[in-house]
Amino acid sequence: MGIMKRWIDILVVAVSIVVLSTAPLLAPSGIRAAEETIVTSANLPLFIRVHEGNPLACHFDQAAGSAQLGVLSPFPLALGRSMWRPWPERKIKRFNRQVKRAANNKTIRAKRKKNALYKGISKRKLRQFIGQCEQFVPTVIGPVPTQDSTPPPSTTIAPTIAPEQTLPPVATPPITSSVPNLDLETVIGGLDQPLYITHSNDQTGRLFVVEQGGRILVLQNGSSVPGEFLNISGLVSTGSEQGLLSIAFHPNFTQNGRFFINYTDVAGDTVIAEYSVSAENPNQADLSSRREILTFDQPATNHNGGLLKFGPDGMMYVASGDGGPGNDPFDRGQDLNTLLGKILRIDVNQPAGYAIPADNPFVGMTGTQPEIWAYGLRNPWRFSFDRVDGTMFLADVGQSTREEVDIITRGGNYGWSTMEGSLCFNPSTDCDQTGLQLPISEYGRSEGGSITGGYRYRGAEIADLYGKYLFGDFLSGRAWVLIPEADGSWRREQVLPASSMAISSFGEDEAGELYLVDYNGSVLRIREGI
Repeated sequence: MGIMKRWIDILVVAVSIVVLSTAPLLAPSGIRAAEETIVTSANLPLFIRVHEGNPLACHFDQAAGSAQLGVLSPFPLALGRSMWRPWPERKIKRFNRQVKRAANNKTIRAKRKKNALYKGISKRKLRQFIGQCEQFVPTVIGPVPTQDSTPPPSTTIAPTIAPEQTLPPVATPPITSSVPNLDLETVIGGLDQPLYITHSNDQTGRLFVVEQGGRILVLQNGSSVPGEFLNISGLVSTGSEQGLLSIAFHPNFTQNGRFFINYTDVAGDTVIAEYSVSAENPNQADLSSRREILTFDQPATNHNGGLLKFGPDGMMYVASGDGGPGNDPFDRGQDLNTLLGKILRIDVNQPAGYAIPADNPFVGMTGTQPEIWAYGLRNPWRFSFDRVDGTMFLADVGQSTREEVDIITRGGNYGWSTMEGSLCFNPSTDCDQTGLQLPISEYGRSEGGSITGGYRYRGAEIADLYGKYLFGDFLSGRAWVLIPEADGSWRREQVLPASSMAISSFGEDEAGELYLVDYNGSVLRIREGI
């Protein structure tokens, strides 16, 4: 039995390597989970990440609380070697000394042939990898089991769904090619300039509505809960596109009660602040718990972006506009030394402030801001993560001709202000499109003038909507779906006609059902039409 188990463990790791090595060819772009995983074999947690087709591996020693690099062989018995061969202590010490004194762009030159797997990989990449191992493995594997506890199973795979999201059913419904028939049902009216709605993923069924003026209200069972969850109206500026713009609940909100808001302060600058829920009243925030996480200047009153969301990796993603006022006169969208016109990614699991995730694309590069995850955006107005595969969809409001939907990937450049959608903007002709990510869909001014991003539907009530991305337009009141095609493209179809609605946002509840926020004062649930 011991020999059989050993072979099973080896097979698990070997298959993991093969899958991970081919993942960049098979997986949709931007899905980080396709490139890394955790395998436990013989109770040894190994963190594996593909680098240029090669599997890197590290072992996290939970008792010591540290990680070390090593060589992972997919065919250890055939080579007469053990499955896991850590670097010797002297090599680790030498590596650490090199990292401290060498520039980030230098490379490790392994002198011993058995470590040739790591040749050509920068010290920065390896250092980031060790950091990921130390941060990610304990989270997934958990604490060291005591003698009285049940040991972990022989093989576990890291989850790929965002921690704050409800896990999908094992068997997902088919995605049809038909255009869904949709209708709207009013949930609540009488709101004051609502901008956003979301849930707290605590199995209470509550929805939280953000009003631009600074209030957050709670909805439960289709009715408004008396009182206010939070009111910071005295702290916000509300002119133009300013105000309280979003709320995001920590993935472990049920345990820690932490949530975050994004708003423009009385000076007009962006503030991301953290609060905790009241210990006495779950429908009220504790105002005394406030602490600022991140602030940055806004040069104008528009193009603030403003959405916060936790991604499939547990990191916080932040949408930041180019700062206005129009035409991006200072080329902030392309300037990697400013946080404006970007998607930011930060780690808020800190006793104070935030940390920079080690695998952010511009960490260690001079002349850049390490918080940046993607750039070349004008005014990203709402983004979301597909709760099944983690794909990040984003709607970027155009200048004068195009409104666009993008799929955001690590380090991606989405063109603004070199381009507006698929068209050259500055210069207006013959612009250099090298390295730019073009939208998966776009439309012109005849159909609307200010796009509002939505969600890829993964609920259970509207079969024809499943797997399709729903979004709308603030000015025309129209809504569309993007339907995935066999060739990888997306077909756009209108599902709601032009109307007097000002679609400021869409929202998703714990079950994956969708809502539409009308800036004129109401929240509506999206239903299947008759």
